[in-house]
Amino acid sequence: MSMHVLVIPNTWPSSVDNTAGTFFRDQVDALHTAGMQVGVAAPLVLPVGQLRQRFQLPVPLREIFVQEAPFPVLRYAAYNLVPGHSGYQQKVYRQGIHRLFDQYVAEHGLPDLIHAHVGLWAGWAAVDLAREHRIPLVITEHSSALKRGLLRPREKRLLLDCYKQANKVLAVSTDLTRSISRLGYEGNVVVVPNFLDLSRFSLPEIQKRPNGKLLTVALLNPNKGIDILLKAFAKVVETHPHCTLSIVGDGPARKALETLAQELGVGEQTRFLGLLPKSALPAQYRAADLMVSSSYVETFGVVLVEALACGTPVVATRSGGPEDIVTDKNGLLCEPGNVAALAEAISNVMNHPEAYPMEALRQSVVEKFDPGSTVKQLQDIYQTLIPA
Repeated sequence: MSMHVLVIPNTWPSSVDNTAGTFFRDQVDALHTAGMQVGVAAPLVLPVGQLRQRFQLPVPLREIFVQEAPFPVLRYAAYNLVPGHSGYQQKVYRQGIHRLFDQYVAEHGLPDLIHAHVGLWAGWAAVDLAREHRIPLVITEHSSALKRGLLRPREKRLLLDCYKQANKVLAVSTDLTRSISRLGYEGNVVVVPNFLDLSRFSLPEIQKRPNGKLLTVALLNPNKGIDILLKAFAKVVETHPHCTLSIVGDGPARKALETLAQELGVGEQTRFLGLLPKSALPAQYRAADLMVSSSYVETFGVVLVEALACGTPVVATRSGGPEDIVTDKNGLLCEPGNVAALAEAISNVMNHPEAYPMEALRQSVVEKFDPGSTVKQLQDIYQTLIPA
């Protein structure tokens, strides 16, 4: 009989936001395709500011809602009526997960194992269920909140406590394992990277000719360091006047970044493309000579993997996740926040296109982030925790 795993993610795609939690959905789908019995219980704690938009909610309020999928997906939504108070958010999340779990067990039986994604609050809530029903618990950490200093002392204590009570703690990057260790967790944290369906990303049909096109794909917020990228781009233009920079993404910093580009004298060479559908990204990657990530903190770096799968070299900051992706064979790394270092790395890659053959770039990520290897790794971990 196959293993039965209940996945508790901190977010999940919906009709309102189909981009939230896609990594989790893809992983569960791969486990299901591999023949495992899987289910999903995904509480949703909404900010109180969305009260006015209650008719556009992804799931009904305080009702258990079953989403369409090849496997059971149970949802429950409630508002966090006390913004900024993590204790109230805990209470709401706990109520939701217990209701979902009870109904899931009634309909599908008790799972052999629970796999929670993100310590706060999915992992924290799963501890109760695992202890009460004597089920092994695996927690995968994806969040950069710890490294970015966004957690309060009380939240750090809760996070450490839930790691200690889990049977196994996983992380999506090597850098994230170090953040978990610095928190005080003394167990062995295993790296299981996010995998990607790279079949959507292919090499150009003809050999690319260098055209000076730089690309970045990012939310436009301070953590992504797009201001640093623009300043570095202005330096690159001094020696590569034909260069252009395409910025795919949107966010609160967009207007300020557009103004900065003008002030730096590169407004005409910088294209703010806004948010693009996922289906449009492969063409952007293939058309670019270089993909740049200028973030201060990244737990993974999906856009880097996607670009490499399209035969485009990368430059990234040492912001966490990229260190597991970028090598001297597919690009360069530099320190976050350093304009001169970023400009130098960009110029170095652009000056030596022959050092980055497209086929080798794709091969550097296809095997490493293949769904099959990740599924096998997870199955082996589950097997060691489930009693024979």
